Amino acid sequence: MMKETFLWSCIDAGACNEFVIRTMKSKVAVVKCKDYETRNVELAVKCAFELLGGTKAFIKSNEKVLLKPNLLGPYAPERCITTHPEVVRSLIKIVKEANALPYVGDSNSSSLNTRMHDTLQATGISRICEEETCEIVSFERAGVEEIESSNPNNRRIPSLEITKAVFDLDALISVAKMKTHVQTVVSGAIKNLYGCVPGFRKTRYHYLATRPDDFAEVLADVLAITKPRLGIIDGIYAMEGMGPADGKRKHVGVLLMSEDLVALDTVMTTMMKYDSRKDPIIQAAVRCGLGVGNLDSIQVVGERLESVMPSSYALPSNLRERLKPRWLGPVQDRLLRLKPRVLKEKCVSCCDCSKLCPAKAISVIETNMTVDKSKCVGCMCCYELCANRAIVVDYSIAAKIYFNKGKIISLPRNVIKYTIRFLKSIIHPHNHIR
Repeated sequence: MMKETFLWSCIDAGACNEFVIRTMKSKVAVVKCKDYETRNVELAVKCAFELLGGTKAFIKSNEKVLLKPNLLGPYAPERCITTHPEVVRSLIKIVKEANALPYVGDSNSSSLNTRMHDTLQATGISRICEEETCEIVSFERAGVEEIESSNPNNRRIPSLEITKAVFDLDALISVAKMKTHVQTVVSGAIKNLYGCVPGFRKTRYHYLATRPDDFAEVLADVLAITKPRLGIIDGIYAMEGMGPADGKRKHVGVLLMSEDLVALDTVMTTMMKYDSRKDPIIQAAVRCGLGVGNLDSIQVVGERLESVMPSSYALPSNLRERLKPRWLGPVQDRLLRLKPRVLKEKCVSCCDCSKLCPAKAISVIETNMTVDKSKCVGCMCCYELCANRAIVVDYSIAAKIYFNKGKIISLPRNVIKYTIRFLKSIIHPHNHIR
């Protein structure tokens, strides 16, 4: 059977990026790894490389290789929010063994220099880079290069600013974390590349492309511009539920690797019990010819998917809202409101959320952080970046009925109760936001 995979081969640099298509399957390596013991991780990563043709197929002698982990914020590795440092360590060693020069870099959910320093310390990246003598690249200090969008479906952001670090080095490897995300449903190798957009620009782009399908087109552009040579997903301990920072850790026990990041994310979403055909990011990338998003056209090498598939995987409870049809947008935006709410007992008044809110919807009122729901666009950047988990997703009454926190309303009395509350929320919407 003829299968398709996509190779990075620009046909016309002056026009929309097009890619040569070959009739062969995209390969995704799936390797078991039970824990983060250094030796176990090194063996798993080396095995994944061998399954895909060996290290030399991806890393050339004397190349400068940028390893881009997911460093969302200052979180300890045990919380499973960021890429584990031992996965990064193993890649540093492999790059050096190939007689190449490794670099590690990312831009977290803010552009505050102190926060990035804290992030590198808390995630263990500073420590392993010091131990392995690997330079850390500051995406903010490297400057940016403005690149015009080549994706005709990206109607929100005509040009993107990408860190020059990506272009100054020879190869980019996305070292992602397997986890859920309240805005994009899941976060994998493609979403991880969004860190190549440094600092405040990330929240600004979130503001301009709030809808998941619009944001997915932006991510397809980032993938096309950065052209990663390889993608790796740390799924040894993953995150489920209300990610990217407030979910629950889940042991999956795998490392995934592929040169086709679309195929890589497709395998990951399959393991997470999420249909890749419904995923806006994967589908946007497929439309741009950036990879394979059909599991039947992907060759899984190493472990059989059935042998490593979790029996269950909790996706964000707002899944249905994130995937709502565009034509329902104005109606559902009013009725099915999902907005952030500040938990006063957890808030330390650091004001990061206020400084970074692209809609300027968060302000300080009598030492308390307050969200102006009339200004909030629901990008959830504040929810993502709050290191103290002092911001939660607040459901309108109608949203509680629609989602019911992932449960089914089955009892007649509950239906009557929620219907009455729903009607009240329409008549007096501002009195029923909880």
